[in-house]
Amino acid sequence: MSNVRTIFQTSGASHAFEAPAPMNTAERVVLLVVVGGAMGTILLTAALGNSFTLAGLLDLGVTGLFAVFLVSPPIAVAMFAAAMVLAFLTGWDGSAFTALAVATGVVVRTGSTRVIIVFAGLLLLSAAKIVMLRPSEPVLIEIGLLIAVVSGAAGLLMRSARGREQRLAATAREQASVMAELRRDERLLIADELHDVIAHDLTAIAMQARVVERQDDPALRAEIHREIGDAARRALRDVRRLIEPGHGEVSTGRIDDFETTLTDMVATLRTAGYSPAVSSNLSQPVPRMMDSALARVLRESTTNVLKHGRKGPVRIHVEADAQTISLQVRNRRGVTGLRNRLPSGGFGTTRLAERVGLLGGEFTQTIEGDEWVVRAALPLA
Repeated sequence: MSNVRTIFQTSGASHAFEAPAPMNTAERVVLLVVVGGAMGTILLTAALGNSFTLAGLLDLGVTGLFAVFLVSPPIAVAMFAAAMVLAFLTGWDGSAFTALAVATGVVVRTGSTRVIIVFAGLLLLSAAKIVMLRPSEPVLIEIGLLIAVVSGAAGLLMRSARGREQRLAATAREQASVMAELRRDERLLIADELHDVIAHDLTAIAMQARVVERQDDPALRAEIHREIGDAARRALRDVRRLIEPGHGEVSTGRIDDFETTLTDMVATLRTAGYSPAVSSNLSQPVPRMMDSALARVLRESTTNVLKHGRKGPVRIHVEADAQTISLQVRNRRGVTGLRNRLPSGGFGTTRLAERVGLLGGEFTQTIEGDEWVVRAALPLA
């Protein structure tokens, strides 16, 4: 018997003997209608003939057992076994065996491999018992086994169809989940792009517009206006690049190398009225990925200084050894009236921490006295 079970479980031809899918609503309704119709027919026949016999009651009970498969196939099979024992004791075995053969289809549709094997054993034992009791009536056994084969084949087809339906539904759900994840990743890429380059330019424009209102020096006012114009044009180019048709991927090409970003950020801070001071001991080439990540940290830190920091010194320190490159940005912290005009949801620093972490580095933001300190360290080896 274990060999038969192995064949059922390991067959590669189909998925028919995987765990059975639950009956759908249509299957349940059909089964209940057939069972109810059969029981109604038995009761009507008995009523018309005014003959409520033991055999009729047994027919009624066995017919009702088919509905038990909706609740528990193992219990239904056990009850069919009990019905067969009762049938042999009362001489009602012929009708009971026919009902058992018809039940093969429902067992194959709803039962596990173990339940199907147990039921097959019950069917064969019942056939053998009838042969012993009625050796002169082989036709009864032949008809019963034929019914069992036809019914079982129908049950197998329904089981396979329902299983395929379930697998297709699972595949569709998985594909929908993958597509949702892809859309989420795409939105994050666009959000990263917007935040990394456009948000900085817009913040710089807002800060410089505030500065120019209080600036009396015509030359400095002209320089600030040029900076505002350059930042606006950069932001406009980036927006056009993001929405340009024919680009299936979001490119992050606007992020410059660290040296270029450092020069730009120092100029932006100085124009906005801060006093940037840079110290660096870089004496070796930095891998492109680490260089780009460091540039993003510096750009985001500068944006946050413009949003939240008080005017005054901004110290930028970069150092590297054989193992690590690190960046530190210090500025005076404080809440100004402008902070309420430049909202910040923390998206940039959260994404920076994720990126730095993915590269095996560390990203921290701390308060030290009157200063806000950002530190990022990335491995070089």
